[in-house]
Amino acid sequence: MLVMPLCNGWNNYPERRPPRLSLPMSGGGIMRNWRDIDTLPQNTDDGWSARDGWVEKAIIGKNAVEKLIKYWHPFSDWTVASPGNATYLPMLDIEILKTEVFKSFTRRNYFSLLLLALASMLFGITNIIRPTGNSAQIFYATIITLQVALVDYLLVNRDIKKVRDRALFAAQIRKNERRTITTCTLLMLVIGLIQLFFADADAAMMAYGSVFSKLAEGEVWRVLTGPFIHQDLAHWSTNFFVLCVAVVIGCAISPVHTIVVFFIACFTSMGASWAMSPYTHYDAVLGISGGIFGIAGYINSSALKYPELFPSHFFWTCSHLNLVDLYLPYVLNPDSSLTAHLSGLATGFAWGLLFRIRLTA
Repeated sequence: MLVMPLCNGWNNYPERRPPRLSLPMSGGGIMRNWRDIDTLPQNTDDGWSARDGWVEKAIIGKNAVEKLIKYWHPFSDWTVASPGNATYLPMLDIEILKTEVFKSFTRRNYFSLLLLALASMLFGITNIIRPTGNSAQIFYATIITLQVALVDYLLVNRDIKKVRDRALFAAQIRKNERRTITTCTLLMLVIGLIQLFFADADAAMMAYGSVFSKLAEGEVWRVLTGPFIHQDLAHWSTNFFVLCVAVVIGCAISPVHTIVVFFIACFTSMGASWAMSPYTHYDAVLGISGGIFGIAGYINSSALKYPELFPSHFFWTCSHLNLVDLYLPYVLNPDSSLTAHLSGLATGFAWGLLFRIRLTA
């Protein structure tokens, strides 16, 4: 979410748990049975094949499958069926392949950590010898990214069982991703096309954006339209990508909660930015990133409350990613609103703690 300056006019749980508020939920059974490999897609042929879940593309033969090893990661779209096992599984679930797959994945982890460490050293030295306007921010962003990658390696990526769990969780989530991403795409396209009718972002903002001075004058309808105005194509594209990722995971927990949290967090982040405007000297806030951070906070608190329903250390994985997402926008755009992002994250986190999710069978 960006700010504009003034000048730019589950199921039932044990009785020992305290009672929780709850909302009805449709779908979401994935969270109870994601470890059940029999729920994954089936292969009708008894042989080696790999399937790309998104485009439903299949490749046949063991040699073709083995070529995928050097590219595999836990979030890979490719799942594999082997002779005698017709279920399409993550490659770490294929006994004959898992050792080589994990070795390849580990080598790439080491290489990535080495590159991040070298980049951190390079940017750090550059910042000392020849500091520029944003050299310190880039250095800090690289250090934070290195820290997140290193902690993720220590907690998850060095343990084949934990990586296997993460890959299986991702494969189950992706079963329903097409419908979710299609919905997000249609929403964001409508938002983008409407904004194209205006000459520029400033014109769209003044007409329908969350301009605090206009809200103070009584144009409260801007609360509904303001979050959907974006600064430029890069701002819109970034929100589009992150929204798709967040919604796919959030809807696996609860579609109802995810949608409600998104809109509430959009409004609370706007309100927080408005409340802080006398101190930040901004008169408007743009974008749906407050709502996206709300979904991220909801996922995070759900993983904290119900760790048994997620892969190992999922709470810490989400926490570290949120840390990066809070900081990196300031490297890319100094007008990013920390107030909006933090308030959106806090809204979603509080919602997840307050409301209990009820799993379907």
